[in-house]
Amino acid sequence: MTLEVACDESGSEGENLAGAASRVFAHASTTLSMQEATELVDHVRRSCGVTTDEVKSTTLLAPRNREVLTDLFAPAGALDGRCAVMLADKEFFLVAKIIDLLVEESAHERGEDMYWNRKAVRLARSLHQDGQRALGVDHWNELLQAFNSLVRTMQRKGSKTTVEEFFEVVDRCRTRSHRRKVDDALNLINNARPFAERFRERLGDDTTAPDLDPIVPGVVEAARHWYHLHRQHVVIHHDHQSIFTEQLIDQLIHSSNYPMHEFSLLTGGPVRLDAIHLVDSRDDPRIQVADWVAGFARSQAAAVLSSGAAPHSGLRCLILPASPWSDAVSWEAMTGSPPPP
Repeated sequence: MTLEVACDESGSEGENLAGAASRVFAHASTTLSMQEATELVDHVRRSCGVTTDEVKSTTLLAPRNREVLTDLFAPAGALDGRCAVMLADKEFFLVAKIIDLLVEESAHERGEDMYWNRKAVRLARSLHQDGQRALGVDHWNELLQAFNSLVRTMQRKGSKTTVEEFFEVVDRCRTRSHRRKVDDALNLINNARPFAERFRERLGDDTTAPDLDPIVPGVVEAARHWYHLHRQHVVIHHDHQSIFTEQLIDQLIHSSNYPMHEFSLLTGGPVRLDAIHLVDSRDDPRIQVADWVAGFARSQAAAVLSSGAAPHSGLRCLILPASPWSDAVSWEAMTGSPPPP
């Protein structure tokens, strides 16, 4: 027996993470059946006075529809226990990639596993939380923008940062920093230059999956969550996204079913992901529901992160623990628990 999971996102800007228009990305999934989703969309359309076939999250999030939104995400409401969301603070996601693609690779060659003892996560959080204060806004932003340009697969405007240029930025930041933890992180990054050069060489390889688009781990975490919850093979129906080439879909299915040993130990073993189908939200009401959930979660999380606003109570049961998030105050406000150590 297979479990059908429908997915959509909110706040996606692809690999553009440094200085993104939206700080928060949300990837939502739901296990509503086609009939359940159809009935729910019809109900929401009538309640919101929508005359078109598709109800977008922007409509549902409008102040005039607050009662409809509250009912949807209330305990024992239509979506209770049937949806999940991976949130990502794009800035932290980018910082974590600096550690993942450079520092961790260097450590792995020395025989150190930074994932098993969660050293990689702690280092990324420390750099993200203290980096701007240690370097100043301009140097911090320069570091993030240079790395973003260095490792993204495509860049439409301007020239891509070279390895030489990136490490010139790192060197300037090292002379600027006045916090020990940031000093330590920058030194580790500086020592990982050979791995930056190797990574740039791989960027021309069509078999390399995009590392900076959070939609990729969003799909992986959705499949993992629902498989481990129900122990049924998973089939994902996802709103059309250009990133999902046939090759990338094959990679995601294979890596989920046959994960590397060290990741398998950390994430609970293989995930039986059978297929990923791309569909049009106008043809599948389940995708419309996933769009509502993603839009709701992103808007709530962005408000909590930026202004400390109190989140809607319905957000708490949606958020996946593996969400890339660094800010402890907003995380506890949204989930009711401190972030994992």
